[in-house]
Amino acid sequence: MPERKALQLQLPADAPPGSVTAIFSTFDVLDKQRDIVKRAAFAGLDGAAVPLVQSHEWDAMPVGLGHIHVTPHAALFDGRFHLATQFSRDAYETAKAMAGLQEYSYGFKVAEDGFKEDTAADGGPVRVITEIERVYEVSLVLVGAGEGTRTVALKHAADLAAEWTTAYINNLPDSAFAYIEPGGEKDGEGKTVPRSLRHFPHHDAGGSLDLAHLRNALARAPQSPFGAKAMPHLERHARGAGVGEHALGDLVRLKRGMRLSAATRAELETAITVLQALLGDTAPEPEADGLAGSPPAEERAQLAAEWAALRRRYPLGGD
Repeated sequence: MPERKALQLQLPADAPPGSVTAIFSTFDVLDKQRDIVKRAAFAGLDGAAVPLVQSHEWDAMPVGLGHIHVTPHAALFDGRFHLATQFSRDAYETAKAMAGLQEYSYGFKVAEDGFKEDTAADGGPVRVITEIERVYEVSLVLVGAGEGTRTVALKHAADLAAEWTTAYINNLPDSAFAYIEPGGEKDGEGKTVPRSLRHFPHHDAGGSLDLAHLRNALARAPQSPFGAKAMPHLERHARGAGVGEHALGDLVRLKRGMRLSAATRAELETAITVLQALLGDTAPEPEADGLAGSPPAEERAQLAAEWAALRRRYPLGGD
């Protein structure tokens, strides 16, 4: 069963928004689970791809992707929040707000014979981990088992706006913006003045949709007094470009806020189809026995109850 463990660095200037570097394992330190991880345990794992998840939630979507970077004293997660879903953006915003208090953990598998039992300096037992076969994920957690885990560098999504200078934005045509407040005037180029009336730029000077700025606008609009006016326009672009919640791919949003993968949904539909074949579109009367090849009344009643429960829980007839 996978186990879990819950230096000043600077990101490159051209690092994309959401980029993060975090310490998720420190070497030669007794942790809260009385493990000591040796640097040699990560031999062969430097550069390995690893997902970033929330609190070891393996049944939820990852919030990012990165690679392991092994230093003399610690293992680092070097990657980014993908920011394509609200779940990822929430995780990013939490990590940003927590700053240096954010801790990290990881799910891993110790190699066979990859540890030894020993006695720590305090006289208590300790497991010394000398070889890790695989790291399954790195997690953002409230309290990690490891000591000294933390975020060491995070590229703010707000840095995205700096890629377009104020002068560049001021020179964009009105059509580049999701919403323009009333009350302005047009200058000689047909652009609204004052420029402060224009909100949420997401088309570049050539008129092309800029996906990074569209994502930025989608994230900022709900907090803006003009968000209600801007969101319908932004959502149309998001649907067309597969951005934000429209980038979920094979995830299906069902009633009651449930999300199922296409594979899980297919399994449920198959189960329901089988039940429908046995029971028909409505649950049969339990006493209606004697049909050729049909289950006994008691079994049919149980199947009918299970089928009804499935239909209530997974309303697959449409959203």
